[in-house]
Amino acid sequence: VCTRNAGYQTFMDGQNTRVSCSDSNGDLFARCNACCQSYAMFGNLPSENAAGFPSSDGRTCVCCVNNNR
Repeated sequence: VCTRNAGYQTFMDGQNTRVSCSDSNGDLFARCNACCQSYAMFGNLPSENAAGFPSSDGRTCVCCVNNNR
């Protein structure tokens, strides 16, 4: 299953924060794959079940997760 809307909640700097893998802040190319792996782990799946890559227009991160256990 692939999505451009991958994200998860985490506790950071003393507050709950929503992390979006397609957040335009920072270097999308550098963090997309790792964010998708974190997204999988947030869903109780191993990080190896996920891969991420920038979309063809470079604006969003596409996360693909194999959720077959």
